[in-house]
Amino acid sequence: MLKRIAKGYSSLDVSFLMGFSFDFIKSVEELMNLGLDFITNNLYLRALQDDNDGIVFDDFEANGIVTYKLVRITYPEQIIHEVFKVSDEDDPELIFRLFEINHPVKAHKNMQGQEDRRMLLTKFIDLLFSSTYFLSPRKPISIFNRCQIAVDGELKPYELREILFDMCKKKSYPKLRAKERKDGLTFEKVFKIGNKSM
Repeated sequence: MLKRIAKGYSSLDVSFLMGFSFDFIKSVEELMNLGLDFITNNLYLRALQDDNDGIVFDDFEANGIVTYKLVRITYPEQIIHEVFKVSDEDDPELIFRLFEINHPVKAHKNMQGQEDRRMLLTKFIDLLFSSTYFLSPRKPISIFNRCQIAVDGELKPYELREILFDMCKKKSYPKLRAKERKDGLTFEKVFKIGNKSM
């Protein structure tokens, strides 16, 4: 979670880049889904553009079981994450507190720069669409990395997600199609031949 927040990505952004359901990372962070396997962890680190493949563990020498409680408080401008160590004898002990910007609020603050970037990004994706790039299924993280070039690394996953899904809503052919596969979400160009889309 710390890496995600440091990058300025929402849990939805990371889930999208990984090609998973949009609430996947949120469920992991809220401990509804216990942990990530090795492959999923690598996808997570790749979505965060983190080259460090290591995982840090602590307290291997500790005896007994310790209970922790994660508390999330949401305000209009920020989200506060707090972790408390809970014991039967003492009051809960604050282990750490993390402040995250509430992204929907942040998105409305710099509308002109965002609109310029969105226009540039839309033109770049249209260029990719008119080429052969989308003839084979593409994962969101691959598209994201390719589009980073067009906007000098200032791309946010939600911007790409909105444009790609807008392109999927297009009525005429050829168009972009989002497809859930065994290995995650992909996007590809489809054509209409007769009454079938291919």
